[in-house]
Amino acid sequence: MDLYVVTWNIFVHGTDGQYGLTNKYDNPTTTDFFRKSVKQMFLTYPDLAGIGLTTGERMPNMSTAQKEAWAFDTYGQGVLDAASAQPGRKIRLIHRQHQTGAQDIAKTFQSLVDHPTIDFIFSFKYAKAHVFSSTQQPYCNDFVKDIGSLKTIWTLRNDSNYYFHWGAPDFVREFIQNIPYDVSAGYYYGADGYVWGREFLSTEPAIPHQLEMAKHWYHWMLWGRLGYDPGLTNDRFIQILSAHFPQVQAQDLFTAWQEASMVYPVTTGFHWGSLDFQWYIEGCFSKPGPAETPTGFHDVNRFITLGMHPGTDYVTIPAYVDAVAAGKRPTGTTPDPGLAADPWPRGQGPADPGQAPQSHGQGTPPDPGRHPRHGHHGQVLRPQDSRRDRAGPVPEESGPGPPGCSHPGADPGRPILAALRGHGFDPVHQPHPPEPGRAL
Repeated sequence: MDLYVVTWNIFVHGTDGQYGLTNKYDNPTTTDFFRKSVKQMFLTYPDLAGIGLTTGERMPNMSTAQKEAWAFDTYGQGVLDAASAQPGRKIRLIHRQHQTGAQDIAKTFQSLVDHPTIDFIFSFKYAKAHVFSSTQQPYCNDFVKDIGSLKTIWTLRNDSNYYFHWGAPDFVREFIQNIPYDVSAGYYYGADGYVWGREFLSTEPAIPHQLEMAKHWYHWMLWGRLGYDPGLTNDRFIQILSAHFPQVQAQDLFTAWQEASMVYPVTTGFHWGSLDFQWYIEGCFSKPGPAETPTGFHDVNRFITLGMHPGTDYVTIPAYVDAVAAGKRPTGTTPDPGLAADPWPRGQGPADPGQAPQSHGQGTPPDPGRHPRHGHHGQVLRPQDSRRDRAGPVPEESGPGPPGCSHPGADPGRPILAALRGHGFDPVHQPHPPEPGRAL
């Protein structure tokens, strides 16, 4: 196990205003303090594998060139000083690509790139704040082209699942298989706003409280084992579940657990708030601004107006209503296979039972435990999943929230049904969409 210290800059908490230190990038005392602190940290901790940085926070009114120059003068020079003081020591510097282009960063840190005992690599927030959104993540495409011969470690953020026991091997496997392979130096996985210490949610906790890593053992095991070998089949996970829960049918538990877990990527893929403060599925919640409600609760209105993840081909609610009103077939994945031109995501037909999942070009034996259809974009969709089965009852006249749901964030002054009827579609008195081609 390698240990790293990663920071987001420029923070001098506890010392601001003392000894001449401030969080101003043009303060030479602060720059000197950071440089010497980085060097001394490596000298003090001989087992420290490296340091990571982001030219991101507390860096206002700075150009990208100024940010990178400051980062080199502090972290870069500090690492070079440590390497000079301890010849032969291997040190890794991880530079997250944030706003500056990868090649511009590499030029600024060229002396570290060329150093024989310093491993300079990038990191990139691969799926924004939510890995549980889609198995296809297009955000790194330009970065991969720009990185050249250098490598990157991927930041996989889980700011979705803190409470419930998640476990969908098919989603994790497909997600990992889609990560660009040639430029990869691995990934690190976890939350930005949650500490995986001891659980504090149980009404009857063990004493001492259970470790979060133990509570979510299946979740973490999936990302670890499939990250090491994405060709690992579901048979192995079924065997593990059988050993953990001998009192139940392991195959049934595996299937139920996986299908329940897919609520996360299906919902977040459709309702895409890319950053942690823009969407938190377990609370149907965010900051008030992204939610467009006073409390931050995402009501039905926001589910209509917020877009979907670009790695999916979901049809938005307004586009769906437009198509229904015009008697047309929506292009893309909808909850209603009777209206969709193709009920499978991205035009993928039902999975061939004999077709094996692929792992970076190497085949994997057919997996009898695999879900009957794992969508090409991480969405488990099947033809029998009707509109009502997937979406639940149609809205009632009584309010803008979900049926049976009353929340102070809901705004009764925003009539959903009026908007739908404005397109000629009444979801209350016409619960099923018209047949394709039939005039309303």
